[in-house]
Amino acid sequence: MMKHFNIYLVFFLFLSISFGGCMEESISGRENIDNEVTVIIKMPGPSRGNTRAITQGGDADNAVTRVDILMFDAITKLYTGRIYSNTITGTGNIKTFTVRMPRGNYDVMVLANAKEIVDAAALVVGTTPKTGTATSADRLLVASLPGRPTDPFVIRQWNANPSSPDFKPFPMWGEVSNFTPETSGGTMTVNLIRALAKINIRFANQVARDKLAINRVSLFNFNSGGYLVSRGYNQNATNVSQHAPDALTTSSSHGYSNAMPYAAATGLNVSVDEIFLFDVSAAASAANRTDAVALMIGGYYDGSSTLSYYRIDMMDSSGNYFDIIRNHYYDIMITAINGPGYSDATEASNAKPFNILTQINAWNESGMNNHTYDGRHQLTVDFNNFTFNNIGSPSQSLRIYTDAPTGWTIEVPIASNWISVTPTSYNNSVIPFTSTTVQITCGPNSGTNSRTGSFFIVAGALRKEITVSQSAN
Repeated sequence: MMKHFNIYLVFFLFLSISFGGCMEESISGRENIDNEVTVIIKMPGPSRGNTRAITQGGDADNAVTRVDILMFDAITKLYTGRIYSNTITGTGNIKTFTVRMPRGNYDVMVLANAKEIVDAAALVVGTTPKTGTATSADRLLVASLPGRPTDPFVIRQWNANPSSPDFKPFPMWGEVSNFTPETSGGTMTVNLIRALAKINIRFANQVARDKLAINRVSLFNFNSGGYLVSRGYNQNATNVSQHAPDALTTSSSHGYSNAMPYAAATGLNVSVDEIFLFDVSAAASAANRTDAVALMIGGYYDGSSTLSYYRIDMMDSSGNYFDIIRNHYYDIMITAINGPGYSDATEASNAKPFNILTQINAWNESGMNNHTYDGRHQLTVDFNNFTFNNIGSPSQSLRIYTDAPTGWTIEVPIASNWISVTPTSYNNSVIPFTSTTVQITCGPNSGTNSRTGSFFIVAGALRKEITVSQSAN
């Protein structure tokens, strides 16, 4: 009998190693762990490309070293166990791994780069609910930013530089409901959401840049911790306003004395791919400015030897403060420096922005997973192929983003003139650097054969083909 037991034990260990997935917590009925599941994880795509720090959409931006899967009974919503894999394959926005999952019907939380966060959570099998209480899993999974440096000359913000030895991959989260491994066809696909937002700052033009020699950049009134799982993130949203922040206010870091310093960049860039932060709810009004997320820029105005300080508020052109929401990118363009700023940083932090004009755009980085980058500009879409019935309607939507100065145009070859795209162009000089949506329809296919055609999106030197297939009559 002992001999048979050893054989089965060796066989089980062989399966665990072969499939690259592991069981962290014991689960009743381990003999039912016989479902091999290939998990496909889709990372959030970039809104624009750049070459500093992380190359958006590249291996560093979407680095995944380990994925933990928390399983909850689909009926009771109580925690049943944790499996994981640290054998992740694939590059760019889509990666895969294989795990063995017990039979059952589950709601699952898929957590990337979050082992320490999960380890620290007091998850109890059969007791911890998925959501709904102060001790549910979505409230126990908490991430943190690095602490404020004791030495003001030491930079200790989130390290997004992949060439650095302490590079820290971004924690990400996704969910799948009512997943039954034995009837799933052996595959589970999950869209992951970054737990952090990003703020970039740059000058809109050289004229503004020449007016201010940047010396320092800092962020203040932010949350130093945040939830890995968000109750306010709308997976199906198409714009920023359809999301809500899920802010961990107990970890707030307020006041300029607690500001996080950042290194200043060169050229038109002020700070690129360095400022990452958790969800923060917007200030209600200008009267609440002392609690609003803000940035401080210190520099020398127009050749002066005296430092000037300029506060930048996270607000739109109508004076409404932005919520800071995970997985979003806030692009601050400094359009003009009209004079010296405040001479004292604390005074500037408590006052209205002065002698600085900015334009802030907020992008949702979900879904834009298909991108082309030529080293200077990027062209990004959310899909690169479409399928229509023989009627050719209703229309289908395609989101397009480019940072090419001239915007984009649509070209439909004569052979594909049964495809219609509206609108056919967008000029970035009207509203610069925003994603836009086109509608695609097809003429009726009265033939007996299906057909496939394509159209092209042209942005500067970039050219992307979109394929359209239509079924036969």
